Amino acid sequence: MNPAILLYLGQFMQILESLPALIKAGSDVTNIISQGRNAIATMISENRAPTAAEWAVLDTTTDALRAQLHGTAAPGAPAPATTA
Repeated sequence: MNPAILLYLGQFMQILESLPALIKAGSDVTNIISQGRNAIATMISENRAPTAAEWAVLDTTTDALRAQLHGTAAPGAPAPATTA
């Protein structure tokens, strides 16, 4: 078999093996964003500014998502904090 094809097949296998983790990470990020949106929507509907604790959660979450986006998050780092 052509060595280039073997190389491509090996790379394809690596991609396939990483898909479950990538899908889970995408789902986690989607949930975190949704929770943040819901928290902000609640504050807007209550016509109030975030409390200091809510700001801290929003800041921590934003920083953690930014680190993941830019690849600076440590592998296996905990997910950003969220509000209930």
